[in-house]
Amino acid sequence: MKTRLLMAVMFLVLATMVYAAGNAVQFDGVDSYVQYTSSLGISNQYTVEGWIYPTNLTGPPDIPTFGRTIFSSSDVSGSYPLWVTLLGTQLLVRTWTTNTTHLTISAGLTVNTWYHIAVSAVKGGQTVVYVNGSPIGTYSSGTTTTWPATFTVGAIRPSRPTSNLPFAGLIDEVRVWNTIRTPMEIASNYLVPVSPSSAGLVGYWPYDEVSGLTAYDQAGTAQNGTLGNGAFFTASDLTLPVELSSFTSTITANNFVVLQWISQSETNLAGYYVYRNETNDLSNALRISPMIEATNTSIQTNYTFEDDEVVPGVWYYWLQSVDFDGTDDTFGPVMVSLTDPGSGEIPGIPVVTRIHSVYPNPFNPSTTLRYSVSNEQSVMITIFNSRGQQVRSFDEGVRASGEYSLAWDGRNAQGVECNSGVYIFRMISGDRQYTARAILIK
Repeated sequence: MKTRLLMAVMFLVLATMVYAAGNAVQFDGVDSYVQYTSSLGISNQYTVEGWIYPTNLTGPPDIPTFGRTIFSSSDVSGSYPLWVTLLGTQLLVRTWTTNTTHLTISAGLTVNTWYHIAVSAVKGGQTVVYVNGSPIGTYSSGTTTTWPATFTVGAIRPSRPTSNLPFAGLIDEVRVWNTIRTPMEIASNYLVPVSPSSAGLVGYWPYDEVSGLTAYDQAGTAQNGTLGNGAFFTASDLTLPVELSSFTSTITANNFVVLQWISQSETNLAGYYVYRNETNDLSNALRISPMIEATNTSIQTNYTFEDDEVVPGVWYYWLQSVDFDGTDDTFGPVMVSLTDPGSGEIPGIPVVTRIHSVYPNPFNPSTTLRYSVSNEQSVMITIFNSRGQQVRSFDEGVRASGEYSLAWDGRNAQGVECNSGVYIFRMISGDRQYTARAILIK
């Protein structure tokens, strides 16, 4: 099959900026923690995940019995909708219970190594524990507890009078969902940042702040956390192979499909493959591209691939990233609907509500946000700085189905020019939220 690979366009991103994309929270193993005083909208199911870098597996008398806490939603009455600890080289898990515990047998965790930990649990149903994207334990959940109005990382709860069973080391990229993530979703996304507007994502804390005691929520729900008892932000050597910020499609005048994706950074990445299928089924999709070599740089890179032998119909496309060690991750699908040019219909892609891009990015002094809405609904766009402070808001009113753009001149609500740094665009459309990030350079 003939295909055409178009030029990759690269944009330099300022390295010295307020928002440092390589930080984590350091826990002292004595009493430090990060706490969120919100129920996060969780009722009877959840998925919680994050990266840990333990530096001490032993400790005071309670540690050999209960372990060092990674995640906790327990309350003072001793109920545990969620409590995950590092007990030696294994994970000790309590879900929706008061006293039942489950200990993994094959985690094999050690100090000074990064691990991705995930737990999904349905009240009265099933609990699944994952390490590095793979399920290592399945248990029956309890039925006797209710998720409280607190969620704690790195300690069981700061109010515990004797010991908070603290974590020792680094924790990074914590995400909380009020849905059950499937094994495929866990495996496909644990190595890459997720979109803050992902369905079911109720808390997303990259922990990339450089100072202060507030861990800002990037999921748009404003559930910011507070660092306590000596927890602090510090540089982290955790690097994800590819940070993909978008994967989109357009249709050319010749009725070809052009796929575009933006990588914010890449590490040890061999390259990409593009797959296509006429149904939403990756398992038997056809690979239609040669290996598209990665740049493996820490600067933003735009890739474009053109499929010029597609015929009229509905098509699904996936993007696969392949590491040098042979592991891979898949993004998508994106759906494209092509009509027959001879039919007199204008080919097009079904309009969906989302943010398309912020361009130019980085920018100085102005940039433009492109977005679309699928049906008539109100749109409000708010801009925040990297500390979560509101800078500017735009009431776009009620928009009909279609694509729109909003220009921002880099000034706050008082007309004062904003400083260099990272700015978050949050679009509220109907009852959904969408976010994008841009960098102002002066």
